[in-house]
Amino acid sequence: MDEKRQFLLCKFKKLTNNKNETIDAFLKNIIHNSPNLIDEEIIIIGDGALNLGYKTNFKTFLKSYNTFFELPQDTYIWFSKSKKIINYTFEDELFFG
Repeated sequence: MDEKRQFLLCKFKKLTNNKNETIDAFLKNIIHNSPNLIDEEIIIIGDGALNLGYKTNFKTFLKSYNTFFELPQDTYIWFSKSKKIINYTFEDELFFG
């Protein structure tokens, strides 16, 4: 199985115990496996309380992700160049693909 496919299959976590530590580990794993994403432009949108879309780079998002993930909604982080997405669900699950 090629590395890209393996990576995509492994990117689901059910958040338990310390939510921020789990999210930090998840996001660090993404950067470890795809370091080119750190400077990529992203678009952040939600399906509830977040009525606006936000555009920044992933490095900046990593410093403030908890602001977006505290909202009671599904949140999507779209990597516009590489066509990848992170989904943080209302049920505290994380997906990357």
